[in-house]
Amino acid sequence: ANPAFTLKLTLIGLAGANALWFHLGAYRSASTWDTEAAAPRSARFAAVASLAFWLAVISCGRLLAYL
Repeated sequence: ANPAFTLKLTLIGLAGANALWFHLGAYRSASTWDTEAAAPRSARFAAVASLAFWLAVISCGRLLAYL
């Protein structure tokens, strides 16, 4: 019944989907990445999305007691 808990579980699912998308997409070509150049755009997007999802999960966890 707590909306923060429902949102937290949804965000965990989205974070898992993001990890799956990264491993099935950008990570397949990781052996060819140049160490001197920036990572591919899809890998950088997956990294930023992962950070955002997990920060939101932590925030929802903190809100559980207040909603």
